[in-house]
Amino acid sequence: ANKNKGKRFTATTTSSNSSSSINYIDILMTMQIDIITVSFARDKEDKEGGGGGINGSKNLGILIGFLCKYRDLMEELADEFGLPLPLSMDLQKLILPVTAKYINAINPRMQAVMMQIVMTEKNLKDPPEETKEGHVYTHLGNDLFSVLQKQFSLAKRNHFTREAAWQIGLSAGYQVHNVQSMLLEWISAARIDPSDQTIQLPTMEKEEGEVEVKKTEMHIAALINTAGFIEAHAPSLLIQAEEERGRNSRRRSIRGSEDGDQNAEMAAASEMLKRDISVNNDRIVSSASMVLVRLVAETLRELMEKKLFTKPHISSGKIVGGIVETIYDYFSDFRRWIKERRHVVELMRSIIRRIIAVYIKALTKNHWSVTWDINSPALVRMASDRKEFMELIKKVKKRMSHGSLSSETAIMVEALEVDLDIFAVLRRLLLAKSVPDIQMEYGSYFQFFTEAGYDKVVAKDSFQKLLAIKRSVGRKARMAIMKKHADHV
Repeated sequence: ANKNKGKRFTATTTSSNSSSSINYIDILMTMQIDIITVSFARDKEDKEGGGGGINGSKNLGILIGFLCKYRDLMEELADEFGLPLPLSMDLQKLILPVTAKYINAINPRMQAVMMQIVMTEKNLKDPPEETKEGHVYTHLGNDLFSVLQKQFSLAKRNHFTREAAWQIGLSAGYQVHNVQSMLLEWISAARIDPSDQTIQLPTMEKEEGEVEVKKTEMHIAALINTAGFIEAHAPSLLIQAEEERGRNSRRRSIRGSEDGDQNAEMAAASEMLKRDISVNNDRIVSSASMVLVRLVAETLRELMEKKLFTKPHISSGKIVGGIVETIYDYFSDFRRWIKERRHVVELMRSIIRRIIAVYIKALTKNHWSVTWDINSPALVRMASDRKEFMELIKKVKKRMSHGSLSSETAIMVEALEVDLDIFAVLRRLLLAKSVPDIQMEYGSYFQFFTEAGYDKVVAKDSFQKLLAIKRSVGRKARMAIMKKHADHV
């Protein structure tokens, strides 16, 4: 710009004043050459100085804001005076890579902030807070999006426009994805302490290194709500970025297909990130829900393993009645704590599946080998137990019907009783007289166990043990059946 100091020009809309137009374009193109030279000089300084730190990112931020403002001003002038757009392609191409360097410069600080947010969640010992509706939450979600929104707002305040603002929004989305990954890794390390039926999760103490800390089911429910919070707020960051990217530009008509290709790539990157964030949210909900499922199962495990299919159980329905009451108590808490109704329904379905799977394992462990018929006491008791589970599901459906439900959630509620079909499968298996009849039920039995959260080896082992309490099926026949279905493992 110093090269052209003192030069003045007068822009005009009069088409005959071609010399003014030429002067105008010549001066601007000369200025753009100087801008690009200064830009690469600044890039060299940043590289020599490490390219990071507060000064590095500040200098890059100033440069990006200047480039965007200059580009936008040139387009406004060209529109106002009806002149060709005097904008160098090299200048326009400079904005994306310089913004990428800016993001690389601020990333170490942003990652440290994200880690601190997650660490605060890990070290949280106080109970989660509750809304007036009873939904539980921690401050992780608010802290996360407060930081990211400030980052995006700062960029816009510094005049990051269009592709530069889009890159900042996309970077914020990747930070969300990073936090999700840290949460998933943390939740996957959860274990249930069988001595006192508590949830143990790793945390980090400054002096002691990594230790475990007890978390209540309220904390886990709050993590499920955090995933819902992220699901609701993450798209807004990307939408803001998309709106900036999509701002109308004279540049598109000049660059043609090249600009169209770049916009298509940007749109594809945004959509892919949206999908990844959504998938991670589902994984957080699934992982946290499975922790709660394991907690409920562990709470009831000793009772079920020791009492089910013993003489007191076969002669009385009180044992399963107590199990069902305990599950309903948990449901009442989960329904109050967890905001999204579909998450509650999915959780209850997983709990019912897991408890019935433990019920079947108790059958194969505690029942002696007999020749089964329709009057077998254990079969009669199983029919009564199914009715107890059905009453539980009816109560759950009644409570869930209070308030508005999405059509998808309503269908899920109605489908809860489908999992009780396993009682009919059990009955047919125990009464089956031939190997083909037994083999017909294997697929349904196997599917139930895998959907209950057990791996294929456990499902196969359970089926083998069920055959062992059928006196009518000899060892040779059992081996033949298991060999035929060995491909399921």
